[in-house]
Amino acid sequence: MAFASQPVMAQTVGTDLVIVRVFQIGRKLEFSIAHGQQQPEEVTFDLNKEVKPAPSYYTVLAKFYAQGYVVQAVIPGLTNNVGYIESTLILGKPASKP
Repeated sequence: MAFASQPVMAQTVGTDLVIVRVFQIGRKLEFSIAHGQQQPEEVTFDLNKEVKPAPSYYTVLAKFYAQGYVVQAVIPGLTNNVGYIESTLILGKPASKP
């Protein structure tokens, strides 16, 4: 349906997306990053008094924002009361206007 509403916006070249899966398990924050055909990247932070979640997200996402990516969607995942949180971020570059 989305392609039908804007056929010009349908990709004629490869889609430039970054998929970031985020897992927080207790005091460990893990990012699993898929970027096109590149080798997947894993980034892990051990959270403590000095290492907080928000700056860790910033560290991972800032490099993609610097390359022109923006968050296109967030897919919430599992969350429970024993310290397990999971979600997925989809980043893409805004379509250039013809």
